[in-house]
Amino acid sequence: MGNISNNDSYSAAHSRIKDMEQLRKNEDSIVFALYCSGVAVECMLKAFSSEPFDGRHDLLKIFNQSDIGSKLSERKKEELSLHVKKISKFWRNDFRYYSEIRMKRLIANEMVHSKGKNINKYLNKYKNFIFQSSIIIVQIGDIAWKQSKK
Repeated sequence: MGNISNNDSYSAAHSRIKDMEQLRKNEDSIVFALYCSGVAVECMLKAFSSEPFDGRHDLLKIFNQSDIGSKLSERKKEELSLHVKKISKFWRNDFRYYSEIRMKRLIANEMVHSKGKNINKYLNKYKNFIFQSSIIIVQIGDIAWKQSKK
């Protein structure tokens, strides 16, 4: 595989958000929609990194290696950091291998640890949280991208 430029990563982030938006409309595609949302975040963060990719898909590590924060106001940098930390707790690169049943088991297990009672309510909250955070991260990345081009 050839080198992936920062421009490629930036464009891929937008492509994965579009994929996620289409996939999330169909309940049968939710697992892959969740996967695409995390990949969008990963791509946006890589757009601001000069570090070689180590193949680990660790969103916090990629965030810390990137210089995305240097292009943002303190408020936006804090907002970005918060969303990256939160999504990194929930998103897993191996989602692409999960069946709907396995995903529900994973989420149900997390729900039990959080003392939740209603699996469907928790599942919707989980999905919406990941979807919203990924969109916000890409939007903040857009701000940083425009700042870096000035």
